Amino acid sequence: MKIGIISDTHNRLNPKILDIFQNIPVIIHAGDVGSAMILHRLKSIPGVETVYAVLGNTDDPWELSGVPIELELSFDSHNILVRHILTSPQSFLTERRKAKKEMPEIVIFGHTHEPYFKKIDDVYFLNPGSATSPRHVQYPSVAILTLTSTAPDVDFVELGP
Repeated sequence: MKIGIISDTHNRLNPKILDIFQNIPVIIHAGDVGSAMILHRLKSIPGVETVYAVLGNTDDPWELSGVPIELELSFDSHNILVRHILTSPQSFLTERRKAKKEMPEIVIFGHTHEPYFKKIDDVYFLNPGSATSPRHVQYPSVAILTLTSTAPDVDFVELGP
């Protein structure tokens, strides 16, 4: 199963994203959406069935009514947690252990505007980078997460200048 991962659109949607996410049934937006219009445009991409999103630190909860701060999802026995801000993977793991909460297989986050994919203590951490204003990399990016019966795989897609 393929899932489109996007973050930090800040109310701008690069038209390349409409082609990149075409025929990908699920899109996850990891916060700093900007407005409900962005989510409606993502839902209108041919082949997209569902768009999930979480609020980011710049999002207006009134504008994005019903969008949660954190989201737990499950696809084909893959448990995914989505939140915008993650202080660090290590602090997340410590926080979950102290709270005696089950660890997700994958944590998707945004906020840093930098692409990131790493497995730490059996948890995969994924940030697609910013779809509008990258930091420490040349171009904005999104990601395509492929869930398989073995390990998840991620392809980062640069959006260019």
